Amino acid sequence: MPAIVRCVSHPSAHVCALSTSILRDIMYAGSLKPSVKEVEDVNGIHNPAYQYLSISIIDWKADIGKCLMCEANNRLENGMSAQFLDTAARELGCTISV
Repeated sequence: MPAIVRCVSHPSAHVCALSTSILRDIMYAGSLKPSVKEVEDVNGIHNPAYQYLSISIIDWKADIGKCLMCEANNRLENGMSAQFLDTAARELGCTISV
């Protein structure tokens, strides 16, 4: 996700818009309640433990907000503008305080 957030500050308006759209899709997908499916063993080997991690227990909006804030701080520390990050944060319903 940090790479997507970095692209929000890209000089290309197309890259910025696409990155913001991807972040919006992540937040939307995270808000859906997935149906529970039983997972079968494959060749007698049990699948990885992360299969039990429900996407709905992750607060994507908070995580995206943290990434936006971290990237804004990094940009400001290096003398760069965080304007695009602030705009994207507002579009996504996140708040970053820079």
